[in-house]
Amino acid sequence: MTAWSLFVAGEPKSTQTGSIMRMANGRAFPRYRNTDWSNRIALAAAAARPPALLDGALKATLTFTRARPRSLPKRVDYPTTRPDLENYTKKLFDALTGIVYRDDAQLVEIRLCKRFGDAPGVEIRVEKVPPLAALSLVAALYDARPLEVLP
Repeated sequence: MTAWSLFVAGEPKSTQTGSIMRMANGRAFPRYRNTDWSNRIALAAAAARPPALLDGALKATLTFTRARPRSLPKRVDYPTTRPDLENYTKKLFDALTGIVYRDDAQLVEIRLCKRFGDAPGVEIRVEKVPPLAALSLVAALYDARPLEVLP
């Protein structure tokens, strides 16, 4: 399998680091807020898991769709307010680890998009990246120009 995709319905939530929790032994760790959204993604991904974990270099395309507020003027095309686009992804890639791919370190290319739409949610697509040798060949063929005829 070279690609996997999934749509998870619901208003996307950013995962933000909340306060720092301290244990009795002195160890500290961050407490995250809005982890229910990443848990929902993990459950949906587990239900639609690929037959085998994707291996090698991977590319992820994420499109976050938010509901358009009624008070927003029609001339506003994109949600340019908080939450930041990168905050949507903080726990999302970890939620897919072990379900879609072995480790999120396999992601070498990420494309993110935030927009308004009728159905709020996130569309996730993970696919294998072709080897650089194949990309170089395609680029060479694309850039090839016919030879000039000299007089």
